[in-house]
Amino acid sequence: VGPRSNKDRERFPPNNILLMMAGAGLLWMGWSGFNGGDPYAANIDASLAVLNTHVCAATSLLTWLILDVVFFGKASIIGAVQGMITGLVCITPAAGTFGNPQISAANPTHMDIKFLGRFIIYILKVCNKELFAS
Repeated sequence: VGPRSNKDRERFPPNNILLMMAGAGLLWMGWSGFNGGDPYAANIDASLAVLNTHVCAATSLLTWLILDVVFFGKASIIGAVQGMITGLVCITPAAGTFGNPQISAANPTHMDIKFLGRFIIYILKVCNKELFAS
């Protein structure tokens, strides 16, 4: 844990934000087909699964961005993509059974658990090296 050395930067260049956004869009589109095709029929369950997939991913993305602004003072594209992927993963097991009120309650709860660890480290001013020292 710590800053990258020059040797690491030569082997692994920094991320390409545009490519990451394109990949996230393709992932979201494919995940909608995955969740919508899970009932194996074109019925109300399939349409509910697609709707829930979009609502959950969007709610999770916005929640992650809000928490980024609260804790770090600015929103980031990488954080938005992480929030989107978290929302897609969160809704997948029950995409066809949740209603929209349950999704709106489940996403912030799930995201609060993720940021609770960051908040504790931020408040206690603990570095990862100190936290995981052997």
